[in-house]
Formats: sequence, C-alpha cells, structure tokens
Amino acid sequence: DNANARLILVDIYTALFKNRAALEQLNYLYDSSQINFQKRLLLAQFNIHAGQFEQANALLNKAEVIHPYVLPEIADLRGRLNMLDNKPKEAIAFYLSTLNAAEFYPGNVLDTYARFTCYTLSRLYAKTGNNKEAINWLQSAIDNGFNYSFVLQNDPFMDDLRKTAKWKTVINSIPAKK
Repeated sequence: DNANARLILVDIYTALFKNRAALEQLNYLYDSSQINFQKRLLLAQFNIHAGQFEQANALLNKAEVIHPYVLPEIADLRGRLNMLDNKPKEAIAFYLSTLNAAEFYPGNVLDTYARFTCYTLSRLYAKTGNNKEAINWLQSAIDNGFNYSFVLQNDPFMDDLRKTAKWKTVINSIPAKK
C-alpha cells in the first residue's frame, strides 16, 4: 500500500530492465491515483511498447492537460505510439514537434533528441516512400552525430533507400570512429 515503496520498485525494475514488473507497479499506482507525472510518462512508454496504444494515448492526453506547453518527451512518445501503430504520417508530425519543442529547452536536450529524432524521421519518410525527405533527414541525423552503421545497414525501413546513389553518398559522409 506504500506508494513511495512502489515508486522505488519501479525505478529499480526499470534500471534492471524488468519492465513487466515495473508495468505492474505503475498500473497499480495509476489505478489507485498515486502516480506522479514522470511515472505517468513511463507508464505510457511501457504501454506503447506493450502494444496497448489506446491506454497509452489516454495517459498522454491526461499528461498534456497538466502542462500548458509542448514537452518534447510527450511529443516523442506520441510519435513512437503512431510509428509502432503503423501510422507513419501522424508520427512524422509528432517527431517534427519534438524537434520544435526541444529548441526551447536549455542544455543538451536538443542535441539528445536531434540525432535520434532526425534518424526516426528519415525512417518514417522512407516508409512513406518519400526518399528525398528521407535522405535529407538521414543527412541531418549524421550531421548531428548519428553514426550507427550497423543500424543503417540493417534497418528494414531503409531497404529501398539503400539502392540509391544518394544513400551511398550520405553513408560515405559518416566520420570514422577513432
């Protein structure tokens, strides 16, 4: 019955990648109205990864009511929700808003989001068949430090894009790791 103990358990389970146990604790906290804002976002993330898109959407709607401004974390989760729910066009809009929202936050927030968000946008544009935008966002991801060549060579969203000459040009622009 101790909410603080459950919150600590959630942190421990999350650190140990025991996400199912963390999800059970978070669901209990949510059902008993003892969940804080950050854990609400974590619950939404776990629901997204579990394929429970309607529950995640409801959680994100309630989280947005709490904050009168766009949080990059919520926009990122909404983008992920739509991407995993096979709605790439909707996901693109949320990931673009993630980049726009991150611009207003101090520190490395933009750097943190930029490399991965730009790559995700590239993937989504590739999935929708817009190769020109996919290449542009891929170049932007690389410019922001994305250099996971294994991911680039094996990402199924990029299959058609890998066959183009522009792909080779962009991939060759990745700086070698020291």
